[in-house]
Amino acid sequence: ENGAYRFTVPTDLGNDAVITILAKFTEGTVEQPKKALSLGVGVNVSYTKHSNNAYIKKGNITAGSLNVSAVSGSKNSPITSIAVTVHVVSARTTALILKGAVVTLKDDAKLNVTASSAERFHTIADASKNDKAGKVGIGAGIAVAVTGVDVISGMEDNTDSIVADPVTGEGKPSYIKDTVKLDSVTVKSDHSAEERVTAKAGSAGGISVSPVLALNISGMRSEAYIGNVDLENGSQWQIRNDLTVSSDSVIDRQVAADAAAAGGSVGIGAAPVITVYNDSSRSGLRRSVKANNIKVFAEGISKLKSTARAGSNGAQSNSSDKGSGGESGGSSGDDSGE
Repeated sequence: ENGAYRFTVPTDLGNDAVITILAKFTEGTVEQPKKALSLGVGVNVSYTKHSNNAYIKKGNITAGSLNVSAVSGSKNSPITSIAVTVHVVSARTTALILKGAVVTLKDDAKLNVTASSAERFHTIADASKNDKAGKVGIGAGIAVAVTGVDVISGMEDNTDSIVADPVTGEGKPSYIKDTVKLDSVTVKSDHSAEERVTAKAGSAGGISVSPVLALNISGMRSEAYIGNVDLENGSQWQIRNDLTVSSDSVIDRQVAADAAAAGGSVGIGAAPVITVYNDSSRSGLRRSVKANNIKVFAEGISKLKSTARAGSNGAQSNSSDKGSGGESGGSSGDDSGE
């Protein structure tokens, strides 16, 4: 179910107030019904759209600290979608402060902007349970998965929204004029995903044909950033402790095609596997700051196991059955970060 929740808070909660904006989708499963036809072609097309966004778009807010967080599932309880034959998935989780907002934070305030998402996507096409045909047996299994995932946290370019209250109390350290005085700043995106695409087919008959296809086209992006600002009109941040901008993405994929054909006279099995991937994990800091420690890092791990099996069994001239077939399997791991 798609849902939108909107609420209004007082714009001035005082210097000691902590404002938390949280969009949370902790658990969800979408399982598409299976379709079975005894004759002809059965095609099930499933579309899954998930959108979970926490943001400050416009308005004036005054508070002691600010937390903007979007959470979609968890590693122990991910968002799950299971489909048969053709599966199209769009998932987006964002936590953002947009340039139309004006946020006034007190001295020693903490600013946290975080987005996290965990998903599990399975696409299955199984035509391997066909009964034996007298003359011709045909079993075909086609699994197609097209997936797009975005997990983003950040502040827009030209967002001059963190403006500290004037400091007048004794014992406060002096700062450069017009600087923003914060305790710490954390902007973080955390993403994990499991993707499975499986196509199976089996047939038996005088002439047996079992073609299968497993196709996976997928792109997943994790990004954390702090946008640029015009220092002539904006403020420079000065942070007593740490500024952290981080992006983390771990993706585990398995794609398999399994075709088996057993024919009295002719057996044909074909099992192509096609994969196209475009994953990224990026972190960026595009404004001037002064901090005790500045950490900007990104980590991306993409794992793939691809397996194709094609087997055929046809009769020879001496009526003795011999089998021939091939199997190829591979796995690759790639760690990348920008």
